Amino acid sequence: MPSNEYWAGFFDGEGSVSIHNGLRMNVAIAQKKTFVLELAKKQFGGSIYSKNSKITNPCSHWKITKKSLIVNFLEAIYPYSIVKKTEIEIGLRAVKLIRDVNVGCNPLTQPELIEREKLRMELQDYRPAKNFRNLQSEEAIYRNSIKEKYAYRCSECDCDLKDKSPFFSIVSDDRLFCRKCSKNRNARELKVLSKEQIVDATQKTKNLDDAAKILGISRQGLLRKRRKYGLLEYLCQICQRPFQPTQRASKRYCSDECGVIGKQYLLEQRQTAYHGQKILNNRKYYQNNKEKIKEKLRSKKYNLI
Repeated sequence: MPSNEYWAGFFDGEGSVSIHNGLRMNVAIAQKKTFVLELAKKQFGGSIYSKNSKITNPCSHWKITKKSLIVNFLEAIYPYSIVKKTEIEIGLRAVKLIRDVNVGCNPLTQPELIEREKLRMELQDYRPAKNFRNLQSEEAIYRNSIKEKYAYRCSECDCDLKDKSPFFSIVSDDRLFCRKCSKNRNARELKVLSKEQIVDATQKTKNLDDAAKILGISRQGLLRKRRKYGLLEYLCQICQRPFQPTQRASKRYCSDECGVIGKQYLLEQRQTAYHGQKILNNRKYYQNNKEKIKEKLRSKKYNLI
């Protein structure tokens, strides 16, 4: 069996002491290799839990919740622990508050609840994650500063945004807007491009992506402009409607529906052509080698002729 020094180091790396709402307490170790947890279970008792997950190599947990088992384990590793010595001390103080026997409905008294809650909060404050839990990102700090600058009011229509959801307040160009004013502002800033500009850009680059970059719009925006000005070179082979091909779609069909119809038609044509040619080849072979085939069939005593 591994020594207590080993379990102390293992607990420092992968273990934890948890107090849940001042009512329950457990000591756990997480590990992907379950054979190590089996050794812990054999030496100190407890149970092993494995989460049903889609992950190929899920993590398993060894837990002890019984008072006597918790005391035995924590007292065994306490002298050798370094990183989580304070957690173990808090756990040993908390485990003393757990009743040995709780028969019937005997709820905890208010002083007991307060004392357990103090230990739970002490354990939470000790953990390093507490220091980073409520930190805001730089972007969130910037947005909040702009909102405070404008006193949570839209810079255009002066509507109140303080009691509304953050979805309705938009920060742009160091100003605060409501969603309605932001939409109107974006609509005013849309580029107006002439037909000649679009033709020149596409002729220079001969690529829609590069043309869109030159014009300062997206590829979809360029396609909409070309459709608006009738600059669509390709006709659909099924419905004869002009369209602009994309990288995914072919240059034959304007939509997936037309593509399905066209592919089915082509497949039927190929099948009929293939089988028809096969039949013609068989006929030619039979006419050229008629006597040989008959002799072959007679020699095998087939009653086919």
